[in-house]
Amino acid sequence: LGARDALDRLRQALWSDEPSTRVYAIAGLSRMGGQVAAELTALTLRDESTEVQVAALEALTVMREGEENAKSAILEFISTDNDVLCALTRALSALSDPRALERLTQLAQSGPREARIAALSALVAQGAAPVHELLRAAVRDEDPEVAKEAIAQLGGAAEADAARHIAGALTHAAAEVRRLAAAWLARIGDRASAEAMFDRLAHEHDPLVRTVIVEALEALREVR
Repeated sequence: LGARDALDRLRQALWSDEPSTRVYAIAGLSRMGGQVAAELTALTLRDESTEVQVAALEALTVMREGEENAKSAILEFISTDNDVLCALTRALSALSDPRALERLTQLAQSGPREARIAALSALVAQGAAPVHELLRAAVRDEDPEVAKEAIAQLGGAAEADAARHIAGALTHAAAEVRRLAAAWLARIGDRASAEAMFDRLAHEHDPLVRTVIVEALEALREVR
């Protein structure tokens, strides 16, 4: 990287037929830094290889010089690939820009499963305004993994009305979601949690979910 022609050699490496070579070239550009390096890295987001796109997003996230080019490239990037979108989520979460929050919100609502979960986690970490509304809706999401992530995030946030929203997942089609909801309600342990579990017990047929609810209700009764 200290050679005078390092930038030109890295630029040429971006034309390699081997995706791995292009990935290493991006790593070199990231370490070199500067406006031109950021511009070249941004261009590689158009690469046909998802591996290269992920490398470019990760490089642009840490490149400080040429920051505006890097930010614009990240904000405008579009993909449908799950791994790439997860990398995009990490890149967006590193930006202090309202447009990044908008993109993260979109991904949390309509991306592939892993990208949605990553976006929800990023929004929670940032304390973004729309995240609580998203979590409250996501506890009833058809995808069990998304619903479980929302339940865990709501429970961990310890909001005053967390129990009421988590209780909405007690009717989820997936038993694993209902079981997690019951476990969190047991942990919260307030009156609303106990009432929600007691009401659900009359309709619950899954033995594992029933066990969690019964044990939780017994534990709460002993505490009271």
